[in-house]
Amino acid sequence: MHSPVGDTDATTEILDRRARLWVALSDLYLDTELQPVTHAAIARAIITTGYSLEEARRIDREEVFPILHGNLLSVAGQWAGFDDDWLIYEVTAANRRRGGLGRKWNTLLYACWGSMTKTDWWAIEAAYLSSVP
Repeated sequence: MHSPVGDTDATTEILDRRARLWVALSDLYLDTELQPVTHAAIARAIITTGYSLEEARRIDREEVFPILHGNLLSVAGQWAGFDDDWLIYEVTAANRRRGGLGRKWNTLLYACWGSMTKTDWWAIEAAYLSSVP
């Protein structure tokens, strides 16, 4: 499925909702061990933005991971947080230019490095399931 952010008719509301999720998911790529409060905050962001857990995982894999995964591989990665405006710009720009080869490359990278956030996703899922009505 093509990201609505890459479509020219994307509404400000969709972009705002998506951007709030990108910012929350960016915590997964900080060079620090996430705490339960952060997992709960990400779960709340998923719920308040109206995405399902599976949609959020796909957004992470296809939109956030390609931009931020390198931070987890860095010896001295960012640990204090990413600049929201920079992140939104980078993800939006990547969505507009990503073609078939880019998707295949991302799939390969995610197969190699996506497991680095696996335990965090388990904790997010538990927080999500305990919070959904």
